[in-house]
Amino acid sequence: MNALSSRWTLDLDAAHADPADEIFFDAASTQLRAGLLQRAIAAGKHVYCEKPVADVAVNSRETPRCGFHAATGSGASCAALTAAGVW
Repeated sequence: MNALSSRWTLDLDAAHADPADEIFFDAASTQLRAGLLQRAIAAGKHVYCEKPVADVAVNSRETPRCGFHAATGSGASCAALTAAGVW
């Protein structure tokens, strides 16, 4: 696969188990986000997601804490605020 190729799957468990899949990009609804991010972090994946990280305060605190204790990187995007055409 070349650098410009992309892959996708509907089998989240298989993607988490595949060491070639290093990054988990979340595009789920806010209500699902915390659980999906925590699963990806537990699987050792780096995560990138849109904001907000969770829909309730307890998950907003717990999800980044999971990433802090794991040996993975994580980030949340604020791109919706600065997307082209918004300003």
